[in-house]
Amino acid sequence: MRLKVMKQQGGMSVGDILREALGVQTNSVQVAYDRGLNKGRSDTEQLYRVDYRCSVCGGTITLATSEEKQAVREYMRENGWAHGSCRD
Repeated sequence: MRLKVMKQQGGMSVGDILREALGVQTNSVQVAYDRGLNKGRSDTEQLYRVDYRCSVCGGTITLATSEEKQAVREYMRENGWAHGSCRD
């Protein structure tokens, strides 16, 4: 009965449950969690990462801290950055 409940709730096979219980398989819940966490981090970085090129060497500089992002926002506002359509 408990095996059936664990199978349904955990989405695991009976074999996976037994292997975990015997310690011959890594915890599938932890593996799934880690996989999801890594994918979420990767997706978030792709969506929200802000890079620009160094004016000296041309290398990539990534805005990493909230202070850096705030400094860029202030610079853009103070120097009149706007959408092209807003300027027209």
